[in-house]
Amino acid sequence: MVHLFGGPGVSFYGWILPLVLITRFFGKRVLLDCGNGVSESGPDEIGRLTRAVLLLCDRVLLASDYQVQQAKSVGLRGVYISGSVDLSLVEPRLIESVQPRIVVAGHLDKISNLRCAIRAFKLVKQKYPRTEMLVIGDGPERARLEVMVAMGKIGGITFTGEIDRDSFRRHLRESDIYLNCCSVDYLPETLLEAAAHGLPVVTTPVGGIRDALEDRHDALIVKAGDHGGLADRLIELVENSELVKQLSQRGETTATRFDWKKISRRWLEFYSRPSAR
Repeated sequence: MVHLFGGPGVSFYGWILPLVLITRFFGKRVLLDCGNGVSESGPDEIGRLTRAVLLLCDRVLLASDYQVQQAKSVGLRGVYISGSVDLSLVEPRLIESVQPRIVVAGHLDKISNLRCAIRAFKLVKQKYPRTEMLVIGDGPERARLEVMVAMGKIGGITFTGEIDRDSFRRHLRESDIYLNCCSVDYLPETLLEAAAHGLPVVTTPVGGIRDALEDRHDALIVKAGDHGGLADRLIELVENSELVKQLSQRGETTATRFDWKKISRRWLEFYSRPSAR
């Protein structure tokens, strides 16, 4: 099997299409990882040519079980395998109250919707001036986001750029809330790792997140694009230490369901299956 990766910055017709055709020409199986390339509203909204290419693949890796079911309705062979976390590298801690010191991580593109995070942060900062936010990652939106922060004279936001995994884990240990504002996503590994470290999570219910996390049990969930709702949940965490403690305690248990040892077995089983064709 050939596993192809799409996603932000990857040309579907200039890169993915030729590789799919070449792979099929040599009789190999193809797994196409869309990398958020399929609309959150569903595979039924993609164009005809794109769908024709996807039909050439043995499987298309999608963002959730929900999208897999939608894919079946339009003839696509979808599969969903969640993100994972290596618990052997995690140092869980119990967080009982927050400042807050918020951490956001990911590719800084339009899908990550960091503008929403900044607007939410600004509202929280007005009520709690000591609020801080660390933005980890890089991407095409970074410069515009930095201009947005500068023009709005919003203090307390730091952009780190790309960092290594050890530095990422150090920042998790120094933070007390993980925020995810993505409008389209799988189940981010950064979110799972933050939960495993004991950080309460505030997130949108997109992609695999809607299947994996329960509102007010595993995380606080707010619809995508609702910066006011995100701000309300962040403020609630500042003012409700019991909720903070509960989410922090459950974080490690939540992450255990996505331990790399378990998820890797699913990948091995998937790769070893004969072609569905």
